Amino acid sequence: MYSILSSLGWFGFAAGLIYYFIRDRYGDPSLVQHYVWQTQWILLVSGSLIVIAYVSRFMSKKTGIGTQTGRCAKCRKRIDRGETYCFDHRREAIWQAQEKHRLDGSGKFNRSQKRT
Repeated sequence: MYSILSSLGWFGFAAGLIYYFIRDRYGDPSLVQHYVWQTQWILLVSGSLIVIAYVSRFMSKKTGIGTQTGRCAKCRKRIDRGETYCFDHRREAIWQAQEKHRLDGSGKFNRSQKRT
């Protein structure tokens, strides 16, 4: 949605400038005020679309609203929503947790329980 809004904004901005230059070159001199007003309106709407697109993209990244997929915490690959790591880094995190658990020597017991 953000890319569509920003694309429409940039397209409208370019179309407004092209419209202004064509009307300025070939238009009726008595209607200058009219097409200048139209050009200002086109540029205002296009600029507003661009600003809205970029502000909403920024806010969605900060709040997490509207994100369909996440990114891996280590390599930034696209992953499913709700996941933290991609497949490779998830395996690595599980292996590290198992290795830490093995080196701690905690086994089946919690630290609060006494070993016999």
